[in-house]
Amino acid sequence: MSGDGTAEPSTVESQVTAVASTLETDDDERRVTATGGPIVTAAVTEELTAPSLRASETVAVILSLLIVVFRTTGSSASLGTVTLAPILCAVI
Repeated sequence: MSGDGTAEPSTVESQVTAVASTLETDDDERRVTATGGPIVTAAVTEELTAPSLRASETVAVILSLLIVVFRTTGSSASLGTVTLAPILCAVI
């Protein structure tokens, strides 16, 4: 199977995987694995972006928690944001 080289790797990956699943049989007589540059690129991109999205969610939760804690203890809520700055520097 060949492509024109201008399609997005995720698009190529989904199309090739669909073709591969069509060619496979249920009785293990024929197993098909989609490979190639765009397939590998899509897999690597997915593996690299998933943890960074999770880290962003974690930082947002920590920021919210710090704001609530500083606000309930009588301090300024903006102090929670200031407290998060060194954590962001350590993560980045």
